[in-house]
Amino acid sequence: MAQRMKPKLIVFDLDYTLWPFWVDRHFSPPFNTNKDGIVYDRFLRLVNYYSDVPGMLYQLHNGGYTLGIASRSRTPPEAHKLVKLFNWDKYFKYKEVYPGTKLNHFRRCNVYTGIWRYV
Repeated sequence: MAQRMKPKLIVFDLDYTLWPFWVDRHFSPPFNTNKDGIVYDRFLRLVNYYSDVPGMLYQLHNGGYTLGIASRSRTPPEAHKLVKLFNWDKYFKYKEVYPGTKLNHFRRCNVYTGIWRYV
């Protein structure tokens, strides 16, 4: 049986991929945590992620996979803040979070990694 090749990089979107909302539309920054580490927005609304995400990121990271984010957010500072508050910074080596086409996100990942080739 042929050995399966391991991906060189796994890249996630944020909105409706790692969390069930658009960070620039559904909540009001600033984002903060309480003493229990629960994340809230300005109006004390709970900001949460999909429940399987922390375990999945942990397993992939500990399995030796390189992880990244590519998100077309109109509010990059808020998206980065949530990634930090959720304690996910440690998992993502590459973070491309800004407005515009997703192709630009992957082109920049290509510059950093040399993984993708474009025609």
